[in-house]
Amino acid sequence: MPDTSDFIEQRIQQLFQQAMHFQQKGAAEAALQLCYELMELIPEAPEVLHLMGVLHYQTGKHEQALHLIGKAIQEQPNQADYQNNMGTVLLSLNRVDSASAYFEEALRLQPELESALNNLGNTYRLQGQFKEAEALYQQLLKKNPRDAHGYINLGNLRQAQEQIDEAMGFYEKALQISPQQAEAHHNLGCLLFKQGHLQAAQEKFLMALKYRPRYSEALLHLGHLHYAMGRPDQARLIYHDVLQIAPQETRALEALSKTLEREGNNPEAIVYAQKWLANEAYSTQAQNHLAHLYYQQGDLAAAEAAYQNALQLDPEQRQTQIALSKIWQQQGKFEQALSSYERLIQSGQDLDANLFFESAQLYFQLDKNEQAKESFQQALAKDPYLLEALNGLGLIALAEHNTSQAQSYFEQSLKEDPYHPDTLSYLAHTYQHQQNWEQALAYCQQAFEMEPNNPEIHLQMAEILEASGQKEQAEKHRALASQLQLDT
Repeated sequence: MPDTSDFIEQRIQQLFQQAMHFQQKGAAEAALQLCYELMELIPEAPEVLHLMGVLHYQTGKHEQALHLIGKAIQEQPNQADYQNNMGTVLLSLNRVDSASAYFEEALRLQPELESALNNLGNTYRLQGQFKEAEALYQQLLKKNPRDAHGYINLGNLRQAQEQIDEAMGFYEKALQISPQQAEAHHNLGCLLFKQGHLQAAQEKFLMALKYRPRYSEALLHLGHLHYAMGRPDQARLIYHDVLQIAPQETRALEALSKTLEREGNNPEAIVYAQKWLANEAYSTQAQNHLAHLYYQQGDLAAAEAAYQNALQLDPEQRQTQIALSKIWQQQGKFEQALSSYERLIQSGQDLDANLFFESAQLYFQLDKNEQAKESFQQALAKDPYLLEALNGLGLIALAEHNTSQAQSYFEQSLKEDPYHPDTLSYLAHTYQHQQNWEQALAYCQQAFEMEPNNPEIHLQMAEILEASGQKEQAEKHRALASQLQLDT
């Protein structure tokens, strides 16, 4: 009988070699299936765990990659490749300091490991340690002066130093050595894109994709380029292509969600925003974007929850606090909204007119007229042309039956904008309180001409007409108001 253990060992070798072959060809899913078979034969084998981690990284599943490579390192901590690849995944997640430690450990284990030298140089560049980064890049080029990637590194470094012409020169040097170097084409394309040379940038991105068809980074920037060129449909298709290659590529999910939002397709935009958030659970930007989409959909409860999640991640987000306060205001949670605005004002930071104006409106709604007056005045001190604040002061005066002061505020507002329908309507109300039906009707008529489909103005016209004895005309406006309310 054949030795069973020899057969299993041969099967393991065969599966591992096939998995490596698929991984090198970019067929990550096929390679993963073989790895799952291997795990049944040799559970927790570090070389298989490491390979699975690399495959998850290549498909954009970074957290899973960290977990698997981490388990491989626990089993075999002295493998320089494992340490180096762990650093690579961390670097892709912008965890630069943690990545640096793994690259340094890889070089301690294998001082001449070129990929670790290169990666450590990249971390130095990202940390702003430009001299240290250049020293490592030059060390690599000294070993191999014809290494195109070494010149790409120097180009990236010069780009970080905002020396754009030198950066482009290094990318061109890389292409002289290796004309099929996809990364050099891509990086040149990015610089040309930033400079506004859109057609030239497109040619470079297409060259990058010609030499590396599944180059998701180049494909992503090509999508951004199409959007910038006024081709949102093409951009959207390209973002979908990116996600076919890397299903959890958060930048593609973000771009796709925002493109769909701009096209008015909020339901689908929400789907991709949720996927973005599922991959970046600690992203305040993703939480805020999702909250904004819910708000646009009219789902205030979902928007409120998403904004609160964003504030749990970073309680100091001022715009998020304001957005949440506005939702509470719309939900009728006036005290809660007001407390939020008061805290923002007490912080003393970025006190703009709108902050005082929103607070004033809430004070007025809560019958705190003195605080409302003070806040409207503070808003006007910040922005003397904020007509809504002038009108707010007029409405308080009207509520307090001080019609002459109300009239003064509304007339002052009307001088700044003679065609503001709200101001015209408020002034008509003032004359109604004074029982000056002729003037009330004149100003209400002007408001009606500005907004003929506003049911509130029709009802106001009906009140004035009825009070002045024109009951038939009043009924016509009431009927129109009812119809407009039904239509909306």
